[in-house]
Amino acid sequence: MHKKFTLHVSTVFRIAAIAFLGVMLGILETKAQTKWSGVYGNEWLAGKYGQTWLKIGVIQNGIQKVLLPAAFQNKSGQLHLYHRGKEVALTSATATEIEFYGIVNDGASDALLYRPYTGTKANPYYSWYSDESSYFLTFSDSPANIAVTQGNIATSGTPEPYHLQEDLKLYTNSDTYDGSQNIVLHALDQSYLIEGKGRSSQAFYRRNSATPGGNPIFGYGFQLKNLAVDPARSPVVELLLNGRTYSNNIIKASVGKTSGSLSAYPQLIQFSDFIPFKTQYSITPGIDVDANGNGYLQLESTQITDQSSSTGVFSVTYLKLIYPQSFDMSGVNSMTFNLLPTTNESSNVSITNAPSNAKVYDVSDPDSPRIISGNYVGTTLNLMVQRVSNTELNLLVTNEAIANTRFTSGALTTFTNYDPAGSDYLVITNETLFNAASDYVSYRGTTAGGSYKTVLVKIKDIYNQFNYGEPSPVAIRRFVDYMVRRAPRAKHNLLLIGPSTTLSGKLVLNRELNEDVPTIGFPGSDVLLVEGLADGTAEVPAIPVGRISATTSGQVNNYLDKVKTYESQLQQATRKKIMHINGGLYDGETSKFAGYLNDYVPLVTGTAFKGTVTAKVKGATDFAYPSNALNIADDVNGGFGMMTYFGHGSSHYTDYDIGYVTDPARGYTNEGKYPIMYFNGCGVGNIFNGGFSPFPTATLADQIPLSSDWLLASKKGSVAIIGNSYYAFESSSENYLGKLYQGIFKSDAERQTIGLIHKATAKLVIDGGASDYDVANNHQSLLFGDPALKVLSLSSPLPVDLVLFEAKLIGIEKVQLNWKTAWEKNNSHFLVQRSYNAKNFEVIGMVEGKGDTNSESSYTFIDNSPNAGDNYYRLVQVDISGNTGSVSGDDTYSRIVSIKIPNTSQVVLQPNPTPDKFVIKLQTNVEIKFWNLINIQGRSLKVNGSGSEVDLANYPAGEYIIELHTENGDVYRKKVVKF
Repeated sequence: MHKKFTLHVSTVFRIAAIAFLGVMLGILETKAQTKWSGVYGNEWLAGKYGQTWLKIGVIQNGIQKVLLPAAFQNKSGQLHLYHRGKEVALTSATATEIEFYGIVNDGASDALLYRPYTGTKANPYYSWYSDESSYFLTFSDSPANIAVTQGNIATSGTPEPYHLQEDLKLYTNSDTYDGSQNIVLHALDQSYLIEGKGRSSQAFYRRNSATPGGNPIFGYGFQLKNLAVDPARSPVVELLLNGRTYSNNIIKASVGKTSGSLSAYPQLIQFSDFIPFKTQYSITPGIDVDANGNGYLQLESTQITDQSSSTGVFSVTYLKLIYPQSFDMSGVNSMTFNLLPTTNESSNVSITNAPSNAKVYDVSDPDSPRIISGNYVGTTLNLMVQRVSNTELNLLVTNEAIANTRFTSGALTTFTNYDPAGSDYLVITNETLFNAASDYVSYRGTTAGGSYKTVLVKIKDIYNQFNYGEPSPVAIRRFVDYMVRRAPRAKHNLLLIGPSTTLSGKLVLNRELNEDVPTIGFPGSDVLLVEGLADGTAEVPAIPVGRISATTSGQVNNYLDKVKTYESQLQQATRKKIMHINGGLYDGETSKFAGYLNDYVPLVTGTAFKGTVTAKVKGATDFAYPSNALNIADDVNGGFGMMTYFGHGSSHYTDYDIGYVTDPARGYTNEGKYPIMYFNGCGVGNIFNGGFSPFPTATLADQIPLSSDWLLASKKGSVAIIGNSYYAFESSSENYLGKLYQGIFKSDAERQTIGLIHKATAKLVIDGGASDYDVANNHQSLLFGDPALKVLSLSSPLPVDLVLFEAKLIGIEKVQLNWKTAWEKNNSHFLVQRSYNAKNFEVIGMVEGKGDTNSESSYTFIDNSPNAGDNYYRLVQVDISGNTGSVSGDDTYSRIVSIKIPNTSQVVLQPNPTPDKFVIKLQTNVEIKFWNLINIQGRSLKVNGSGSEVDLANYPAGEYIIELHTENGDVYRKKVVKF
């Protein structure tokens, strides 16, 4: 948890981690990202993988001139250019050069990262990650695509009186969630993008208090150049603003010829919340601007109070002037004219003061420009332009071409046609770490490493093939979606090897992402890279995902060495030893956190895992942050299988501080005894803050985060870490930890890889009825290390090779279990077990085994009466005694598979909605222990309720949460509405 775990008020009013145990603020509704589009981004490459390619970057709109490298010369009739998967018509092609119309990156693919998904984003002019668009040139036997030329048309009709000019001013100097400017912050920040997240101007506001601060006035001087006055079409200013507070914004807009002669518009701008808001105002020629078109626009926040929470705060994302402009090119060599829609078949355009030898292009469709012929009379260029009815036409007139050299000859030769069926261990890295990553991938392909079908890809190749060359985490989502499109397999994993930066200021400095292997959003979330893909559960990774946050090859090698050691010593006795550490900053908090950890001790010490727990509890009155009273070097050096921390933290320390493992003063020397670790403390898992220098450095801002230090250290530290990249809320953290422990502390045979445990934990959280806080915790509880890692210990393998185990629905009421074995040894039979909660299993059937066989065997079992809601299944394999041929009783467990019976639920509230009373119906074979009634704001109204009937007669109409606890320790949360 963050040190601002409870509500604090300082110079700036900040809301931090304030959710307490049992408080769930709003059960998750339909906020998940839309199903991925099904477009992988590489469709355009079908049939072209063997061709030679040249990647050309574009950072300025206009005609691009490219001198061709040797491999592309003397092929003018065979050249083909592509942009975002579409072929672009070349405006000219010779033996040694080409010209084409190129446009910059508008960040259109960013829209795929926003929720709710609409296909667009509020600001269509800015990319989060890159200003540069990419064009790909190749050659083939098919004829080149050359732009069509419209010949001269006889002049007719009246020349167009004007076109509609658009002057855009874009502001990107501040993040709209920037805590250094906003005076009210979010209690909860989701990692996914919402329309209120973006870049904009500085924040404008003023507090009317004893210590006033801020500037409430935005001002902008402008000129409407060559204004063509038309009483029927006034100039307008379009504004995209962004709210930066929850309170109501009341903004007065004024315009005048100068800043000293302003007149206020009667219509105030009013909106609230952290959202974009678009509006327009008209400008009256002769009144609002002078004879030269000069004017001044002012926006002033009038919502000024003495409370931060009620003061209006806004910023300006863009300002666009749209006005009639005469066809005059005086003083410019290149200009785009926007002709208004018309029903005429052609338009007469006369451009005065045109530059000599200008070329004219219809660029209404940037990928299919048309060359327009015209003629000069003196310095006036006359054109007749064919039109499409009722459609705007964009006319580029220019006598210059941009000498484009943004390519490296031979840098891109071919695209790789990746085989989804032949790959299950996916690794993405950068250029710097590629050789070290190759060594890592080689290990995973060996028998000792798991015999994975590996594929190693450079992140820039991912951008090129799956996002048309544009840097963006969208490319990773598309790549993974493509590789698992036939449904995820049991051995599917995604390993990211390299850094990522999400801290606002450093991300701006790191435009084009450079050596980043990017995560999604701020707070950063690797989970969102794979969430919900292949029709998987929303908010849950479709396949396990982990990250080695290395910046040097040495760090990758350090980690590989630890993994090899770890996986070669699976029977290490110290893996059964678990350490619980808890912090606390306020009265009673330390004992409360210790209590949470103590609740899960039975899972560690139970018959499945048979482990032991060592507890390190911070002193009841030790409120230091960080407190250096913790000294666990001797314990860690002696060996632990897992270390769990529950308390407050940051990127660089925990409040009961375990310290950097590379700090010589700490004395850590745990070579060969590497624990897995869990941190819930706020930001302990934030490896995305741009700090990469080793411990210690002059400033924490540049220092490697604590979790990265423990993971990447040579011959000491940890082998896998799950940590929170942002605020860790008490209730969600405790809920998550319980689900995590269910997956980790199973029998050795039943325990999955750390990546599958991480994935299963997220699904259990969602299936249990997740609040928005739980969703954020799912996205921000990240796995650092290899998701394919076999953790703690592993007993002898199953005496069968189970190559398939799956559950399928038959109709809507039955479940069919299918499994296959590649071979069997002394296999008497399989017991089929079912559970409603993945903890308490019961035997529902038995299927005879094949004894000894080296052939593949297939099995089927039908469950005719599954539980309502979720059903979890596992197989218990039972041996034949080698001496008597009878069943010996030794058994081993398969992995768990799950399936949901549609339109059913384990908990039903009837009636719902209700006028007063409702009954809790539990559709599983377990008793209700107690229930809590919670309002939608998260406050407990009644605790430890008994029985199955709940009475809402004394409560007002609205939404409530019933939190149900069973005798088996299950917790369900359901929404009920009183009308």
